[in-house]
Amino acid sequence: MAVATHDRIDSDLIRTTHDFLSKLVGSDRPSVTNAVAELERGQASISINDRRKLEKQSGRCYSVFKMSNAELGLRS
Repeated sequence: MAVATHDRIDSDLIRTTHDFLSKLVGSDRPSVTNAVAELERGQASISINDRRKLEKQSGRCYSVFKMSNAELGLRS
């Protein structure tokens, strides 16, 4: 979902919270807190370093989101 979020912001840096991530991945906040312990060392951000690789790893799920980008006025 990082690639879909990247479409909706004008930055390669995604600022986030544990609550947002838990909703994004369909998990509970405590599980996300454990999983993102490394992020807490910095500013709890996700940096997009290789957009093409991220899209490839996202598979067909992302293509569904990408189709609606133009209708939402988002970059492709």
